[in-house]
Amino acid sequence: MNIHYRYGELGEHFKPSSKSNGDSIIFMRLDMTIPDDFEVSWDTPDGKQHHRRVPVRSRIKDSVKSKSVLFLTLYDDVRGYISTSTPMGEKRERFY
Repeated sequence: MNIHYRYGELGEHFKPSSKSNGDSIIFMRLDMTIPDDFEVSWDTPDGKQHHRRVPVRSRIKDSVKSKSVLFLTLYDDVRGYISTSTPMGEKRERFY
């Protein structure tokens, strides 16, 4: 809960809570320059506060044209993926 994030041209956003069933709560598609970092902070039910700065530009080596950058915020961690839609479904490659 209390999810704050900042990502490039999307700027700062706040989400008061998340769904516990694993569904994505924030989904945006925007053609934009890949920023240096994704910054996120959140609180967990045990009262702990978490903060992560995920390097993006330095970790993505190939072109991301026609691909999406996906961030998955878990209970106490963040993962970053490059996502590509294929005829067989979505393909994800973890970069963080």
